[in-house]
Order: sequence, then structure tokens, then C-alpha cells
Amino acid sequence: CNKLNPYRGGFSEVFRALDLASLREVALKGASPEDQVRAIEGLAEVHRRAAPYVKGWWGTQPARGKPARAKTHDWAGTSTVAATLRSVMENTAPLEAKLAVIKAWRTVNDPSALPMLRAMAHSHYKSDLPVEAVISLTAMKDKESVPLFAKIASDERCFEELRREAVKGIAEIGSA
Repeated sequence: CNKLNPYRGGFSEVFRALDLASLREVALKGASPEDQVRAIEGLAEVHRRAAPYVKGWWGTQPARGKPARAKTHDWAGTSTVAATLRSVMENTAPLEAKLAVIKAWRTVNDPSALPMLRAMAHSHYKSDLPVEAVISLTAMKDKESVPLFAKIASDERCFEELRREAVKGIAEIGSA
């Protein structure tokens, strides 16, 4: 019955809005870092929608790889997802939650996150944050990061893993 399925029929938008509000709340104020990470991963999953099924991909076994229908269409919750991810980074969230947001931005591809990622990438902290920021900037193909990556790669104060990822970023973005 369509009214019992939250993703079919007229009730789907209501259910999605409720799910999104719950994910947002847990991402911002979860009882544990693990809960926050799961909520952030959920937000990244629902940030955009796939195009409606047309026909022809059922036999392709989409569970074995990337979805046959890429999620490229914005919906009413897209801006809420992006704003929530930025809010997690701006508040006193635990390191695990911030790392999850940096990784989520690879999927969400929010251009407004780029300045924040660039600032994190050149921090001299010996943690996973700058490394993951460089990896995300590379995945997002941020050409403005190439000079920053060159600076990081030549800065001996930066730790080796960060410098290595910066060089990879230069190679990948420079060839794009």
C-alpha cells in the first residue's frame, strides 16, 4: 500500500523532512560521537536525489558498485544538509564528527565548504583533519587549492603524510 511506504506516494516528502530533521539533530547534538558520525553519513547519503528510474538498469547489479542512477538532483532538503554539515564544523563537535563532515563533503560537494577546507588543510596540527581536508579538496577538484598544496608540499613544518597528500592533489587536480 503506497501510504505505508514512506518513499512512494504523497507522504514521501513528509517522511523525508522528518528523517532529515532527526538526522540534523543527531549530527549536531548526538549522544555520542559514533551517533553523530552515523547521522552525518546519513545526511551525505540524502543530500541529493537520483533521477527517476526510466528503464534498463535492473540487470546491471547496482549493489555491486556505484548506483546506476547518480544522485545529482537537488531537493528541498539539500540546503539543510549543507548547512548542517557546516554547523557541525563551526561548533564544538568531537574530532570524529568533524572528520565525518570532511569526508561527507567529498560526496556533497558543497562549494561553500571550500574556504573552510582550505583553512584546515594548511593547519600545522598533526592530526587527520588537515590530511582529510586535502583529500576532500582533491576529490572536489578545487583548482584554487593547487597553490596551497604547493605551499604545503614545500613546507617542512607540515608532517609527511600531509605533504604527500598535497603532492597527490597537485597531480590529480593539475591533470583534470
